[in-house]
Amino acid sequence: MFRLRLWIVATLLALALFGQAPKRKRLLAIGDGQTYGYQHESVSHALAVIERLGKESGLYDTVFRTDTQLLTKQPIKVAIGQAKNLKNLNDFDAVFFYTAGSPVMTDQQKADLLSFVRDDGKGIVGGHSATTTFYDWPEFGAMMGGYFDGHPWGVFEAPVIVEDPDFPAMKAFPRTFTIRDEIYQLKEPYSRGKVRVLARLDASKLDLKKAGVNRTDRDFPVAWVSQYGKGRVFNSSLGHFDDAWDRPAVQQMWLEAIKWSMGLTQADATPRPAVSAVRFTKDIEAFLQQDRTQPPPSGGILFIGSSIFRRWTRLQEQMAPLPVYNRAFGGSRTADVLEHMDKIVLPYAPKLIVYYCGSNDVNAGSSATQIVDGFRQFVSRVHAQQPATKILYVSINRAPDKQDKWDIVDAANASVQAFCAKDKRLTYIDVNPALFDAAGQPKLELYLPDKLHFHEPAYDLFTAIIKPVVEKVWRER
Repeated sequence: MFRLRLWIVATLLALALFGQAPKRKRLLAIGDGQTYGYQHESVSHALAVIERLGKESGLYDTVFRTDTQLLTKQPIKVAIGQAKNLKNLNDFDAVFFYTAGSPVMTDQQKADLLSFVRDDGKGIVGGHSATTTFYDWPEFGAMMGGYFDGHPWGVFEAPVIVEDPDFPAMKAFPRTFTIRDEIYQLKEPYSRGKVRVLARLDASKLDLKKAGVNRTDRDFPVAWVSQYGKGRVFNSSLGHFDDAWDRPAVQQMWLEAIKWSMGLTQADATPRPAVSAVRFTKDIEAFLQQDRTQPPPSGGILFIGSSIFRRWTRLQEQMAPLPVYNRAFGGSRTADVLEHMDKIVLPYAPKLIVYYCGSNDVNAGSSATQIVDGFRQFVSRVHAQQPATKILYVSINRAPDKQDKWDIVDAANASVQAFCAKDKRLTYIDVNPALFDAAGQPKLELYLPDKLHFHEPAYDLFTAIIKPVVEKVWRER
């Protein structure tokens, strides 16, 4: 709480120092005042918190309603007399929904709400039970990113993994945490191809045989975002009880979510593929067992990534006398490295990291933007714990097997190179020129029959290219 208030005070001081504060935004907060579904006792407290955050930050003013009258762009008419000072959607920058069931709205109101977000570029923020609203209005479910499909574990100590720690609404949380709350299971139209999951339940710590568990993919989002046309959508199922709304990190989440929905901050809402919590668990456990019997050198040089590095069997020999160790695991994507870096990257406190990952992302259909975003997250998490660590990024291989996707490979490599150029702790290493002949064709003799992985001579080339850079950065650390 102290840190949140300190941030608010700093924001107000900055506004005072640099001129007049910009015009405050306006938030329409709709609470479930009528029982169209389960009546949540925390609605009143939640709305009070949302209003206070706006006032204390000086960023927005809140209008409370427990009905849907203002959810329209049309002039509002009343049965008796003349309406005065009544607002409508045209007067707001975002809407906050803590609702359930099917509140009464006309077809015109429904069209106006969708247009408010999709066409006007405004925001909508769904609190706790928003996904239990309007099952009979599919367009609403599509906008919100899914519908409620039960809460199999009821109220419990929910184990949460933050997937996108760089998103403003997630920055107040640790990478993993537990919270006593009621977390929802989602059903269609929820899809990771349509939303960006910011946090999820740790499926490895759930009773997946419990009655009511309908998902077989172990995917239980806790917070997610999406672009809906020109507008922005944020949802989180946190907030069943009053005390959840009193947690400083949760309050910071809602404040940042509202700011983002209003366009006051920028963040990536690009959908990302799912990460299976059970992928590569045997590989990771093997590494941990190895660590117990033969711990890697503290502060050494970590090679991390996918099979291109995993197959580098003579790495230690070819990099000698540098203190290198290899924790690459075959078939991994960027999301898998992020998933397991708390076990096989951060605990080692390496002074230097050599990173190769992205080939499998390309094969799985990821865009260049998604690949670069994943590397940015990797860098951010390393430097949050070890600010001085140097990271060398080895370019994604333009392998013959993915020639039809070289445009994605090239775009990702170029973006990472530009990113590395802005931070002296980062270095980009391009190995691709050595893998092509004078005519610009891949040297097929370097590749195995799959035209993706390499014969041993290719690693001699890698050594000649990568080792001098590693030696230079290691000396200058």
